[in-house]
Amino acid sequence: MKKIITLFLAIAFAGCSGDGDSGGNFADTELTTMSAANLTPFTANITASSSRDIGNYSYGFMVGQNQNPSQNDGTSQWFSGNQVSETSFSAQIDYMLEPNTTYYVRAVISNGETIVYGNQVQFTTPKIVNTGIVRNISAKRFQVMIDVMPSGSQTVEDRGVVYSASPNPTIENEDISAGTGGTGEVEVAPYVGFHTVTPNTNYYLKAYVRVNGEYFYGNQVTFRTAGYLGGSGSFVFFDKGETTNGWRYLEVSPNEVANNNVIWGCTGFINGLSNDLGAGMNNTSLITSACSASNGAAKLCENAVINNQGDWFLPSKDEIDYLYDLKVAGIFTISSTLWTSSQFSTTEAFSLGFSNGSYYMQAKNQYTGAKAWPIRRF
Repeated sequence: MKKIITLFLAIAFAGCSGDGDSGGNFADTELTTMSAANLTPFTANITASSSRDIGNYSYGFMVGQNQNPSQNDGTSQWFSGNQVSETSFSAQIDYMLEPNTTYYVRAVISNGETIVYGNQVQFTTPKIVNTGIVRNISAKRFQVMIDVMPSGSQTVEDRGVVYSASPNPTIENEDISAGTGGTGEVEVAPYVGFHTVTPNTNYYLKAYVRVNGEYFYGNQVTFRTAGYLGGSGSFVFFDKGETTNGWRYLEVSPNEVANNNVIWGCTGFINGLSNDLGAGMNNTSLITSACSASNGAAKLCENAVINNQGDWFLPSKDEIDYLYDLKVAGIFTISSTLWTSSQFSTTEAFSLGFSNGSYYMQAKNQYTGAKAWPIRRF
């Protein structure tokens, strides 16, 4: 991002040697540097006021990452000021700033012989991108929101995330682009088959943006892919990323609840059933309240006691979709059609079926047979 621009303050001041007002000793000029305003990751506006008419002098600002920036420290940059009034001037600091960095600035005025510095002001540029919490984690995928900040006149050429099993990933590691340009929040998720993660693995992830060909990174977050043993000794297949509504994880029973195919429950539309992730427990309760059959899939799951746990239920349509990632990852065997607790019509419910090694979601008559494979949440 840094453009090397060599400006010599002495040259800038050389053209104005007169002392065209009667303000007394020039060295006694009172110069006040105001607080930085309108900060973006790459720009800041600075204003200063002077005790004398600035029209006859050279004026501007010295800016650097070290305290008390001056023309002699070898690291600071000079920015010429624009006159605002007879006794004030301003400048936009733009070509040297980088995101999330602290800078020091002092106003400067000179009559060609004497240089007067104002007070020092400190400011920190905002981050250009923020990495959110990784959510909806399975054995093969995840989702994360990144927030790209307004960057003034600079154009965001690319944005996305980088991740690795080692800390501090960069663009040299696995990356997922969320598309060019734009600020604000955007969701990033891996495309299965193009970007992969390994089950039961700790990952480090950062958001990134590219501006003028240079990459800038957000804060680092960590997550663990599913496929490890949970509280009941069964495989965790889903992680929300944080605890909400009393739970965070979903785990699956080691085995189906019955060896034989079972019916779904009963016919007739049941109000309140949902396809959504997190709906399976409530779905199961609604089904067992409406259906009297003791051998229905929902009833068998609700009554199951497995590994000393009795809070099992029949997964919803979206929950069983994440469960299938365990099979894709090769750590869980599923070969039978599985019931969900989501209803398609008055006579059909959704089920997870298999054909030629692939899977599909289908509507299945509720009185035909399929497996009931319980899950629980914690």
